[in-house]
Amino acid sequence: MIRVTLLASGVAEAEPLRDALALRGLPAEVATPETLRLDFAERRRHDLVVNCIADHPDPSVRLLVGDALAWMGDIGASVVNGLDAFVVGSSPARQVALFAHLGLDQPPARVVAHAGLAPAALAELGLGAGTAEILDGPPAVVRARAAGERIRLTFVGGRLVGDAHGLPDAVVAAAAEVMGTASIEFGGVTLCRDSDALCWLAADSRLDSVPAVLGALAEHVRFRAGLA
Repeated sequence: MIRVTLLASGVAEAEPLRDALALRGLPAEVATPETLRLDFAERRRHDLVVNCIADHPDPSVRLLVGDALAWMGDIGASVVNGLDAFVVGSSPARQVALFAHLGLDQPPARVVAHAGLAPAALAELGLGAGTAEILDGPPAVVRARAAGERIRLTFVGGRLVGDAHGLPDAVVAAAAEVMGTASIEFGGVTLCRDSDALCWLAADSRLDSVPAVLGALAEHVRFRAGLA
């Protein structure tokens, strides 16, 4: 039997996915940052690890999760939403860089060491406090506040799950490219739509509890475990 481990901030967070996997005959264990014990001398391969931690408010926990995912990759473990996905999903600065790399329109922004340095960035951008938003880090992102409707497109295994919100196929394809470039196997892309104008705001590796997403992810995990 393939052993599946769900890495999550807490057991309750992983329960919906664990239940969806159990319904498909694939039991899973849950590991949390508090239970992680990394032995870098250990070379045993895990069967399959699903990283459900998209971000964490404690920088020390983010560092621990990053180190754990790096170690899993080093020993050849199969990881869904591994280190690359976690780094992008947990860093607004990396998301800004990703959108710039792909040539996607986004609000003018500056990356600074921490939110306390925002005033200088605001002055450089010619923005006031009411026309900007600060995405905490570290590092922090100071950017113009986008006006319009916020839309999140959800993906599992490179495929859109749920509503495309009337967006053109080319935009959905671009969002899928964002996910693929970031190695995010499940998560979403957030855009802002104002009339016909679109700007790209975020890429996340968040686990949704929506039944359709959980079902799609459970099937994706089965596929990654070689069972489908």
